[in-house]
Amino acid sequence: MSSQSMSLTVHRTNLLTSNQRRHFHDTARATKVLRLTGKLNAQSQELRPMARVHLHVFVGWPDRRRRDVPNLWPTVKALVDGIVDAGIIPDDNDDVVTALTFRRSGDLHAAKDTVALSIVLEEIQ
Repeated sequence: MSSQSMSLTVHRTNLLTSNQRRHFHDTARATKVLRLTGKLNAQSQELRPMARVHLHVFVGWPDRRRRDVPNLWPTVKALVDGIVDAGIIPDDNDDVVTALTFRRSGDLHAAKDTVALSIVLEEIQ
């Protein structure tokens, strides 16, 4: 099994969480930005295509407050859609993305008003 990773930083204005109650226009704008960010980062970091993957998401925050890391699912979903748009994985359905894990990372440090993300794509057979 081989793996490759993609690292990026998301500003809080584009951060989508499961707990937010945003106007649908704001959500659509942020989703569009995140999807394009995922695509451009996957292309610029020269990720190679993979058929089936486990996705591991590592999150770094700007402070040490307690957080619920899986609440970032809407942000990660838009980024993964961008990875699909870049042609790195063929789709994001259950046959292609077989597992998704979220972890807080002490190694990633974000600047104020941002979140640092590292998405590891672990190829499986």
